[in-house]
Amino acid sequence: MMEVQKYNFINIITVSKINYYRRMSSSEDSSSHICKVLEKSHGLSRPTKATIESPTLISSSWAQLVFSGGERRSSSSDVDSLVYRSPTFSLLKTHLRVFDGNRLIKSVELKDHHGVIYNTENSSIAEHGSLLAYIAEEKRPTNTRYFEKKNHRNLVWLEQTDSESLESFPIKILTSKDLNDEYYPMSVQFKSKDILVGVGLPTKSAYRLGLRSCSNRPSIIFQINRDGTDFKILYGASAQSNSREVRTTTNGDVFWFSRDLYEKLHPGPHLTEVNLMGIVGGSDPEIIVKSSDAKFFDQVAPKRISLNDDTLILNTIVDGMTLCPSIVHVKEKCIELMENARNISVLDSQYGFVVGIKCSPIEPWSLVSAKASERVFKPLINHDGSLPERIYKPLYLKAHGGNKLPFNAIFVGPSPSGDDKTPLIVIPHGGPHCVKSSSYSQMLNFFIELGFSVLLVNYRGSLGYGDESVHGLLGNVGKDDVEDCIQALQECLKTNSHLNDKEIFLWGASHGGFLVTHLAGQYPELFTAIVALNPVINIASMASATDIPDWCFNESGFPFHYKYSFDP
Repeated sequence: MMEVQKYNFINIITVSKINYYRRMSSSEDSSSHICKVLEKSHGLSRPTKATIESPTLISSSWAQLVFSGGERRSSSSDVDSLVYRSPTFSLLKTHLRVFDGNRLIKSVELKDHHGVIYNTENSSIAEHGSLLAYIAEEKRPTNTRYFEKKNHRNLVWLEQTDSESLESFPIKILTSKDLNDEYYPMSVQFKSKDILVGVGLPTKSAYRLGLRSCSNRPSIIFQINRDGTDFKILYGASAQSNSREVRTTTNGDVFWFSRDLYEKLHPGPHLTEVNLMGIVGGSDPEIIVKSSDAKFFDQVAPKRISLNDDTLILNTIVDGMTLCPSIVHVKEKCIELMENARNISVLDSQYGFVVGIKCSPIEPWSLVSAKASERVFKPLINHDGSLPERIYKPLYLKAHGGNKLPFNAIFVGPSPSGDDKTPLIVIPHGGPHCVKSSSYSQMLNFFIELGFSVLLVNYRGSLGYGDESVHGLLGNVGKDDVEDCIQALQECLKTNSHLNDKEIFLWGASHGGFLVTHLAGQYPELFTAIVALNPVINIASMASATDIPDWCFNESGFPFHYKYSFDP
């Protein structure tokens, strides 16, 4: 793989931060301090000469590139694939590289086959034996003379390759006509060797922006044969639901997360609680686990979710902040929380093993694994555990006003030292219908290394406490969420006497930026300074300029209908 540059730090983002602070600081001592702080905030042992490269696992794109040549033995699953984009933007070449262990066995320059690869969902490249599938943009034709009109379509590409000689055969092209002109794919998975399933969105919607971050858009689950025939809609034809994160199992069952579009304030919050849906044994689509029974963290669904023919493993949120794997018993339609695996996010499940990441606000990421039969996670690598001189306290609260629903906050900071008072940064998350989980964060530990404590607030309307909390914030932004931030701050100061109540700062982005400006305006005597990143300052004026005007309407308590073009 092409080497970009060598650094003594974990990633290139860290290096760019260091260079930025060096330019901003005229003091060599200050610059060196920033370097040391950034290095420590990672909480990871670093190689002396780490090579920074830019491989990216394919999660989806506008086309499908399939390497075939018959089914391989099960041991061939050791073959990995990744996409590598040249760092030279003037060239902008992208390669698909296939590895067998550490040996490169195939490299294809993708610009000869299709355009830009789209990373529209969290699911990684779909694979089945020697077949790989993903979504990419069609290859644009060369310019023609005399302004000749051409009909362009989104394409699905199939490349056939001999698995022994690795010699390519002619490419077969499937046009979007095969996928149905009314929908375009967001992701695909193999249901079997010859059948693909995926998430599709309507092409004729009046509003086609915000699809990646907003689940309040109608979508379908579709099925199509690998040769482009027999396109059918499995779920969502009524356009009253959103489906995402489709997964398949080895026995051909199909599962996905789904939510209904909110009728009272159409289309509803941009994210909300989801149901686990399934097509089991060829039956009709049905709810396997309701959103009221489990708080699925659908944006980080494992690559493969099957433990056996009747059991799945998925990531859920407990206590409104803590990631925890859960076992889904499909036939019984029930869920079992893995209490001994809190703070673990499952990445993949295969061959009777489950691999995940374990971390906490004061414990950096570490890889863990478990036998599917035992379900006890053990570390894959030696780890030093929690960072020294750190404190972490979850705060579980009940709102004083309004609907008096529960919410929470996460306090992290340096351990108290003598009579020194520690400044505090309050960080409400964006969204607003998101959640700050009790996971490790480089940014938070960077602040801690600089001497700050941090308070993360999951105010009412955050995910993890059910639909009542999420929908209860609609029409109450700037009130309920602001009150919760103040209540969490007061509780934090009350229970942590080492904090300096004269040095309280605000930091927020997007809706978090909306909140920090509201907090500073409504309670100017409490705060020393604010950092507002891409803040929502005026919801009314934003409605005519944003790519998601429905957000402005819904959060203000009004419905929005996509069939009408918005005219400011």
